[in-house]
Amino acid sequence: MTPPISTPFEPYLPLTQSPFNVHAVLERCIQTSHRSWEQSTLSEALLELHTPSLSIFGADPFPKGQIPAIEDIESIPALCYIKPFIQTDNENVLIDSDGCVGDPASLGIAALIIGRSLLSSSSPAYTEAALRQAKYVLSAAPRFANNAISHREAAAELWSDFVYMAPPFLAYLGVVQRSKEMVGEAVRQCLLQEEILQVRGDDERLGKGLWKHIVVAPGGGGDEDPGLWSTGNGWAASGMCRVLATLEHWPSDDAEEDVWSGEKAKLVKSIKAIVDGAATALTDPANGLLRNHLENEAWPGDAAGTAMIAAATYRAAVIAPQTFGHSYTQLADRWRDAVSRVVDNDTGIVEPVCNPYDWKDKVPLKGGSPEAQAMVVLLYCAYRDYLSWAEEHKP
Repeated sequence: MTPPISTPFEPYLPLTQSPFNVHAVLERCIQTSHRSWEQSTLSEALLELHTPSLSIFGADPFPKGQIPAIEDIESIPALCYIKPFIQTDNENVLIDSDGCVGDPASLGIAALIIGRSLLSSSSPAYTEAALRQAKYVLSAAPRFANNAISHREAAAELWSDFVYMAPPFLAYLGVVQRSKEMVGEAVRQCLLQEEILQVRGDDERLGKGLWKHIVVAPGGGGDEDPGLWSTGNGWAASGMCRVLATLEHWPSDDAEEDVWSGEKAKLVKSIKAIVDGAATALTDPANGLLRNHLENEAWPGDAAGTAMIAAATYRAAVIAPQTFGHSYTQLADRWRDAVSRVVDNDTGIVEPVCNPYDWKDKVPLKGGSPEAQAMVVLLYCAYRDYLSWAEEHKP
């Protein structure tokens, strides 16, 4: 059952610039999110929308090198929403998640921020639960042959979704703990996942640089999906943007060399490969959206993946403008326009979108999907922040 939440909204963008009714999209997301990854993605969308200063994309997400100290959780919509779902009494994970490794970890950042609440005697339990979650991901989860952490508990399976769920949490925790090892592992996991999932070599499909959805270790017995799922590529690109943004906030003095310059360059390259692949991928002429499977014209357009890849492009344009210049923001604008045209501004429903519960189903999910709703809110936030950055950096 989804806890009630009041989400008063004052547009951050003037109505003439607002691409769609983000309030309606958000309300639909709140009404329909019931699974762990949907709830955590909604929480991140709420954080970026209502309290962007707490987001990793904010100017100072680690004031004085610390997690922000929150006076009143009830005043923060993201934390108020997600707190009831976080299970502080579990042995290993923050929420039961149907055998997933990555999805429970996606609640980790929220748990750490709640753990810094100044007015709650239960706050330390959230910090301790987050630390147990990190230990489980790093020490107990299955690994692929190249040491990439599995998205599933039963056997080694790599999913593109994982990159949005676990590495951002590990990077955030690493900065808080001043642990170069932890931050380095967050980056390394992004690159190890890419090593297996990225299209390369003799694969003749369109979209070199794009990622397959699921690869199962030999003998693993899982349900492999080699398709270039647009939503999965959005998860991966946006997850790496969050890790990249976290590296930007590693505490250092002005005289210190950028200790993460090499890792930042690798993440920028990986994000760029996905965006470049999407730029050459097939779109649905009926709506201009990237297709559900980017390499296959038998699949319809999908607003979820299009929104998430566009959001990542705007985020990358702010973090690495020397790489993601005007041609990239033009791409993001085109994808955003396509998404805007399929938002019902009265009901907030975004469609067509893929069926996230049966990713082999070519029929779009009727009535939209919770993750798609959240992704469109994340697109709005990324676009809003890009416009603000661009205004500040006018020549």
